[in-house]
Amino acid sequence: MLKTYLKTAWRSLLKNKVNSFINITGLAIGLACFLMITLYVTSELSYDSFYPNKDQIYRVNTDFKFGGSDMHMAQTADIMGPALKKDYPQVENYTRIYNNDGGRLIQKGREYFNESKVASVDSTFFDVFQLPVIEGDLNHALDKPASVVLTASTAKRYFGTVNAVGKALMVKSGDSLKPYNVTAVIKDMPVNSHFHFDFLFDMQDVHYNWGAATSHNFYTYLKLKKGTDYHELEKHFPDYIKNYVLPYAARFIDISSMSASQKADILTYTLMPLTDIHLHSHLMMELSPSGNIEYVYIFSAVALFILLMACINFINLTTARSGARAKEVGVRKVFGTERKQLIMQFLVESTLMVVVAMVFALALDFWFFLGLITFLVSDFLLRLYCHQVLFV
Repeated sequence: MLKTYLKTAWRSLLKNKVNSFINITGLAIGLACFLMITLYVTSELSYDSFYPNKDQIYRVNTDFKFGGSDMHMAQTADIMGPALKKDYPQVENYTRIYNNDGGRLIQKGREYFNESKVASVDSTFFDVFQLPVIEGDLNHALDKPASVVLTASTAKRYFGTVNAVGKALMVKSGDSLKPYNVTAVIKDMPVNSHFHFDFLFDMQDVHYNWGAATSHNFYTYLKLKKGTDYHELEKHFPDYIKNYVLPYAARFIDISSMSASQKADILTYTLMPLTDIHLHSHLMMELSPSGNIEYVYIFSAVALFILLMACINFINLTTARSGARAKEVGVRKVFGTERKQLIMQFLVESTLMVVVAMVFALALDFWFFLGLITFLVSDFLLRLYCHQVLFV
């Protein structure tokens, strides 16, 4: 029976080619736009959601007000992570990211490459950020000095294989080369992550004025124990300032004459959930460009509006043909066709048109993304060619 309905529906579409073309094309364009916007919205909302323990990870942000300046930073002092873990049992672990040294020159054969996606991290990094490993033991990968963890694509680029554990990565340090032992290889960091590094060096290699409680150059992440209310932990941050920051600041400025409210206004710390960083954080020194939750709301509304208009247009065009098909319905009833069979026939026709429109919508999206990728690759090759012509 279904086969008969499909044959009849297909013949009806072919019989009314112009009307079917307009109806299917309008619906296909609407669905294509809706799908493209949905992909964007879904991607924006998925940032950092791939970590198994994402609900336990928070970043410490800093608000600094002094001398007429008002700064909102994503960085903290180097002592904050260790101090919070020592003083508050709610903190299960912490890790810090330091990338203020900029890129590093890495040797490959006789050439040097300036790599910018580098960072120094604590040995606890992989306990907080549980990234998938290809080779090596992440629990102890950064325990020793002169250790480095590479992503899979980086390992292939420098060693020709992902099996790079135990090999030496030569890094330019001043006028000499320093070997770093590759202790692990991880999968490439997902695109929907708020940071992207190809090289993770051990924190012990950083030359820094450790213990400077007023110098904010580290990204500090806390892994809280399950069930912990991070707002309750935030209430203890004034104690951290009183115990660590103010005694250190007293070496350089006179804070004895300040009132308690003035001291509290100078520096404040807050926690931000990991999954909120990309869309809700617009601070100084972010690890990557942030998104905007307002754009997500706007594009979501636009997508729903386009889908609604496409559906209304489809219904109107289908209803407009009802008068022309009244004669067909009458003839079918004369020949004994039941009401439920007529309903089923029209439902099959509408479903067939929606399926065809969806196929065309997917084809349009594929064509669009293929064209976009081709354009980006062509633009990259053109820039590379121009660079070689101008500088070679």
